Amino acid sequence: MLLPQVKISIVSFLNGKRVDGFDLRESHTWVRNAYNVTAYTLLDLTPSGVAFGDGYINCKVPDGTIKTTLGGWAWVGGAGTANGIVVGTGSTAWTFEDYKLETLIAHGNGAGQLSYVVTETITDAFVGDVVTTTGQRYFNNNSGGTIGINEVGLYTVSSVGYGLATRDVLGATVDVPNAGQLLVTYQISGDCSP
Repeated sequence: MLLPQVKISIVSFLNGKRVDGFDLRESHTWVRNAYNVTAYTLLDLTPSGVAFGDGYINCKVPDGTIKTTLGGWAWVGGAGTANGIVVGTGSTAWTFEDYKLETLIAHGNGAGQLSYVVTETITDAFVGDVVTTTGQRYFNNNSGGTIGINEVGLYTVSSVGYGLATRDVLGATVDVPNAGQLLVTYQISGDCSP
């Protein structure tokens, strides 16, 4: 089963000037949760199992709980919440079984924390039969020190909780200086042709 193409960019700023990061590049890091929700939705499969892995249609949420009640998921992150676009300091290689960021950076203004701003308005653009959905989120660093970003993820949220849909481990740390800002952008594109 194919999922839409994902591209991400991550850029840090200080006083309005770019400090670090990279522009849009292709992501190849959908995780099992994304495939399971897609299979459940498109194939009308029955959620099952107390285990997470091959042969089970369910989702594993960040605290390790397995959910068999699945619903439509969205990727909007409210201000101060750890859903939607999220960032972390973990550097362990991606696996298909990932269900959380290795080390999620907490929301706040204390040491090692970033202030999570509400996800910007998600926009859809149609070019021929291809639809591209773009969302972005700012993170403010008021921690008193530089914070290194090594992983980026997308937590989708529904009425039954939230789960990791994609996780990217960056090739190099992106530093966010104190009093700086981080902007993470996701573009998800799919061909809707008959």
